[in-house]
Amino acid sequence: MLLDLRSTCHKRLWVAMDRWFLCKDFFNWLAGHNFDWVTKAKKNTVLYCKYFDPVSRKEQYKKVNPKELLRTVYKQLSTLGKGGVISIPDIYIKLPYNT
Repeated sequence: MLLDLRSTCHKRLWVAMDRWFLCKDFFNWLAGHNFDWVTKAKKNTVLYCKYFDPVSRKEQYKKVNPKELLRTVYKQLSTLGKGGVISIPDIYIKLPYNT
């Protein structure tokens, strides 16, 4: 259904998910088909941002909490006004996997 919607609409599509309904298979499918997603980040949500570590010369993931993210984009949010939306790119969540 989402692929059919994308074929008729050439704008950027976002999939909103309830944070308790984060199905790993569905999430991987969304990521594999380049869909953007949005979910509510509560105080105890662990998020990660990607950065390049010059010492190891590799991309690494650093934990970041929602308060820190809001601090970094506060100026942009305050100038948007009521009903404004902002996207924070390159934020990741850790998905469980079977061992």
